[in-house]
Amino acid sequence: MLVLKKWKAHTVFGVLVVLNIVRNFHSYILFPALRFIIEDFDITYGLVGSLLGAYILLSAFAELLWSFLSDIKGIGRRILIFVGVLFSGIFSLLCYYSVSFVVFSLFYLLGGVSLAVIIPFSITIISDVYRSDERTQKLMLLEILGGIGLALGFGVSLAANAYLSSWKESMLILALVGLLVSFSILLVPEPPHGLSEDEIKDVVARYGYPFSLRKEDFYLIVNTPSNKYIVMQGLFGTIANGSLQLWLVQYLVVEAGFSETAASIFLAMGSIGALGGILIAKLADMAYVRNPNYKPLIAAICSAIEGFFFILFFLVPIRVDIRTQDFVEASLEIFARSLRSMPILIGVTFFFLAMIFNSPVGSIRDSAITDVNLPEFRATVRSGADILETFTKGAGIVVVGFMIDALGNMRVILIMVMLFWFLSAYYWFKLTSTYSIDIKKMRKELLRRKKEIIEKKSM
Repeated sequence: MLVLKKWKAHTVFGVLVVLNIVRNFHSYILFPALRFIIEDFDITYGLVGSLLGAYILLSAFAELLWSFLSDIKGIGRRILIFVGVLFSGIFSLLCYYSVSFVVFSLFYLLGGVSLAVIIPFSITIISDVYRSDERTQKLMLLEILGGIGLALGFGVSLAANAYLSSWKESMLILALVGLLVSFSILLVPEPPHGLSEDEIKDVVARYGYPFSLRKEDFYLIVNTPSNKYIVMQGLFGTIANGSLQLWLVQYLVVEAGFSETAASIFLAMGSIGALGGILIAKLADMAYVRNPNYKPLIAAICSAIEGFFFILFFLVPIRVDIRTQDFVEASLEIFARSLRSMPILIGVTFFFLAMIFNSPVGSIRDSAITDVNLPEFRATVRSGADILETFTKGAGIVVVGFMIDALGNMRVILIMVMLFWFLSAYYWFKLTSTYSIDIKKMRKELLRRKKEIIEKKSM
């Protein structure tokens, strides 16, 4: 059951969707333009890979900084999101006018740091609006709808390459979108921490949530067993996922003979499978009611299955010769080739199946963090986990980039990286041994805090 009035909950969720679209728009806008960026600035794959690796790592540290401003300093999440998105628009505009790779990289990284405010606060606001047995599917839906930003990033970048004067025109469009959207967060209410928790919600609705993150709380966070396993699965999963996000388009271009536009269309066809993750997320929430341990168990199964299908995808000998950057021509050509070529049809099928099981894992991870941590811990825990996870993700992207430069074979390298999904699955299985215990501890502490608030207010 919603803990806010339904229209308010829907409004909050809608604004979070828009903000996540903008974040993904910014994150993915360079991916289809890598070859043009390399040519324009006269750089290598390793160097552009280093930029995107730095983007991921700095964004993770920025998440933690934004989280501290809210969890420790008590600054409202709504105000922080407004400031971050506004500045991201300004930095994107400066990217458009940059004439060197160094200056462009600086402003692009600062834009990523600014938009990092959206990530932890989207999750904590969702956890304050929806109950624990609803969060996985809401976070999954947020991820799916936020993925429109991925399509925008790819689409606008490809359109700029094909129809406008330069790929940099896409940065101008991104800047205008960021500046316009920044004010949308001011239109919605900010729910107080803990409003969705059954143990304390009636007291929070009346008196608010007076607790903030203290220095001594970090010991509790680090020594919560479930947090350790959640981070460990992410350390391995993000190596595989990060490599897919950055190098998959380039793999199809360099080794399979696609143009950037055709590769993006091909992957978009397979990515439709991600919609199936909504059903898995709903299943995880339903299973959570029966036994909380079923949630990480479902994540473990998903991680193993997606790794299997991604490896099968890379083993398929796809080879085409589609060089057009025109969207309509590329779409028609891929459709025609799919009817005639069995490897193309098999490849897109394997990718489709992999995406069904790939898509719900992130939302299960985020809901698991909210299940085992107190409300004022959640943004900081999510951000701290991202620092560790995105360090391996960024390092993986950089290493893969330089391995491609050295060996010249993307297929074998990417197959090797996909094996990390199975290590991620192992730690999801380990989480089932501690998950229910840590949930009970968190709920017991909320009941103690409820009593503390009532006693203070009655004095």
